Amino acid sequence: MKFLTNKGFIGIIILVIIGAVSTAFLGKYSLSFDAKTITQLAVGVTLVPGLLWLLFFYLEDKYEKEPISLLLGVFVAGGVAAYAIAKPLTSILMPEIAILEQSMLGSFINQFLIEACIEMLTIFMIVRYTVYFSDEFNEPADGLIYSIAAGLGFAATYNILYISGLNAINPGVVLSRMISFYLVIAIFSGIMGYFIGIAKFSEKGNAYKEFLMLIGFLIAVLLNAIFFTLLQEIQGMSYNVWKELIISSGVVIVLYILMYALLSKSVEASPFKEAPPVNVSDNNNTNQ
Repeated sequence: MKFLTNKGFIGIIILVIIGAVSTAFLGKYSLSFDAKTITQLAVGVTLVPGLLWLLFFYLEDKYEKEPISLLLGVFVAGGVAAYAIAKPLTSILMPEIAILEQSMLGSFINQFLIEACIEMLTIFMIVRYTVYFSDEFNEPADGLIYSIAAGLGFAATYNILYISGLNAINPGVVLSRMISFYLVIAIFSGIMGYFIGIAKFSEKGNAYKEFLMLIGFLIAVLLNAIFFTLLQEIQGMSYNVWKELIISSGVVIVLYILMYALLSKSVEASPFKEAPPVNVSDNNNTNQ
């Protein structure tokens, strides 16, 4: 039950509570601002929680922390890739398969093959073909932490673009979006990153390492597709912020517990972990 005292988990619970309170008391109100102010608010309400969450995971890496500059660089790279690659590519491909959205199965195929695949592949490529080769990527937990950084940067860009495109801001909707997309993408990225980390430090051949990373990627894509398909199906034609908040909060909490277990396992596998000191008295007793 150690995760209950983890800062990241506490942050999720606080965000859920704030989202519920905002929805209950301000859910019927929309705040109108000019375009510039909405953009500034979008950046503020997106970057601050995201960077705080990244800090939580940075602190969890207790044996050999990553350079903050490199973590922020991966975060920024995730945001740039989302804007320059994932968003345009999704916009190009989506209209061609709109016919698949006529059923839940079609919606799942759409989400799996296009949106989820593009999103997770973009995040995967940032980690796999940049920081993966760095000397700072020197323990299994780094795969998870750098993937979360890339995922947070990616989701931050999507979130800022989403909020900036609104004519008015509903506090409940904005906070629900923070959970249902921002944190969800980061957690999917972290689960994928776990496999990147264990693959790099596996003593088996390159083919096995690539296979492990492929497994992690496919798991992340599958989770992404299932979550957003079910969320869309439950919402139906009429959007309900309470439905999104309840469903996404439950999913985030469950998946966070899973990801935290993977992180703890990776951290304890660190080569920088010191061996427990030898008890001299025990050695003497053994020799006798």
